[in-house]
Amino acid sequence: MIKITYKVLAILCILLTSLMLPGVCKDTSTSNSNIDIQIVKIEELSELIKPPNGGFTILNLWATWCLPCVKELPHFVEFYKKHGTRTVKICLISVEGKESEEQTLKPFLEKHPIPFRVYLIEKGTPEEIESVLKTKISGALPITIIYASNGEIIKKFEGPITLEELEKATNLSPTK
Repeated sequence: MIKITYKVLAILCILLTSLMLPGVCKDTSTSNSNIDIQIVKIEELSELIKPPNGGFTILNLWATWCLPCVKELPHFVEFYKKHGTRTVKICLISVEGKESEEQTLKPFLEKHPIPFRVYLIEKGTPEEIESVLKTKISGALPITIIYASNGEIIKKFEGPITLEELEKATNLSPTK
């Protein structure tokens, strides 16, 4: 588990804010169908965490430079392949900032394909993120939060998560 202090997170948020175009939330999908990245505003996170009817939302804060984050990504892909057609929404949210999109995130996703959209937060302070996500964030990465269909948090993980932990937390057994 990698520790990031609130000060470092705040600096990242300030950098994000200064590098973003104000008031813009756009889909930045490339022509490569394996890469689907969308920039989101902090207030749009509340819409992202709304689970499908009767389902779950799995939200993960991560970064390409975070080894535990990278290690757990295949578990999200496998979970999606097994349960993605059910009422499950997976939101991987990179905390690296928009400046990393072209030189870091897109090349990373070319090497490590993700079959669903990846998000970048446009701007926001750690406190604003905590408020929208309805939980305290220690600054450690990765963080996975699982929301029930009523929007309440079922489980929060700080540190890498496995496929088995995802299935146990959502009560979804492996499909055969």
